[in-house]
Amino acid sequence: MVEIEMNRILDHETRRSSFQRVEEDGVSEDTPLINRFPSSHRRERYVSTIITVGFLLGILLTGFIIGVYLLVLQSNSDNILPPIEDPIPLLGQGLEAFPPLEAKHVVILQTDTRQCANRTDCIDLLMNDSQMANQTLLYNYLVSTNGLVFEALGWKKSTLYAELSPMILAFIGNFEVVAPSDLQIAAAKSVITNGVDNHRLNTTFIIVGKTIKYPPNKLFEALSKLPQWRLTYN
Repeated sequence: MVEIEMNRILDHETRRSSFQRVEEDGVSEDTPLINRFPSSHRRERYVSTIITVGFLLGILLTGFIIGVYLLVLQSNSDNILPPIEDPIPLLGQGLEAFPPLEAKHVVILQTDTRQCANRTDCIDLLMNDSQMANQTLLYNYLVSTNGLVFEALGWKKSTLYAELSPMILAFIGNFEVVAPSDLQIAAAKSVITNGVDNHRLNTTFIIVGKTIKYPPNKLFEALSKLPQWRLTYN
């Protein structure tokens, strides 16, 4: 009798233990991570998402900053004047009688001649042509197509357009239908900034276009992009 009861108890405990093992095995095999480490797994996914989003935002922000920086450089580049090389003197003497220049305007005009390609060719054009040689005495500086700067009066007053107290800057050539070269424009900017730096040209100067013989349409069109360009006189 006692043995039968003991067997029943053992059998019941055996069945109960087996059922518990099956239930525990089922739980651990079906959903081991959810039941054992649910909060840890979600935390890892959250941290991973934050890192990924932060990395992408960093890339976007870096690209935005670089874009703004390049735009600032581009907008400022038009106002940066290149350094001037030593001008080539055309008049060796006879300038003592001319008073020093303190210009308020920059008068731009063309020489109404052919263009010149190099130093020798330009000097031959400006000094050996009798009509051009007389005109040269009226200019402060001249710039050629290949970017050479020639000094005539330099920083001495010209009698041309005296009412404007100008610096006369001549572009060698005819620009009625042909635009000036980039080198020629850069050379002109260099002369202007040199005048400001040496206090020969007022910092509030304006640029005025003048027509001598033929209208330099393409020249005025190119210079009209400068912020100091104001008027065109005939």
